Amino acid sequence: DGLMRVQLDTEVPVMSAVLTPRDFHEHEDHLKFFREHFVKKGTEVADACLRTMAQYKALEPAHGD
Repeated sequence: DGLMRVQLDTEVPVMSAVLTPRDFHEHEDHLKFFREHFVKKGTEVADACLRTMAQYKALEPAHGD
């Protein structure tokens, strides 16, 4: 519950991603597959982070209120 605790204590969203290849062998087919897979998953995490931050910002009161 560490990440949740930090978020609750600081009121700051925390994102984390761990990509662990299963059955990885260091030959060109696997290197190519996992390289592409990690880029795709990294892009998905970055998109989730941007969406979360946009929602977080939408919750902030307007300046001057």
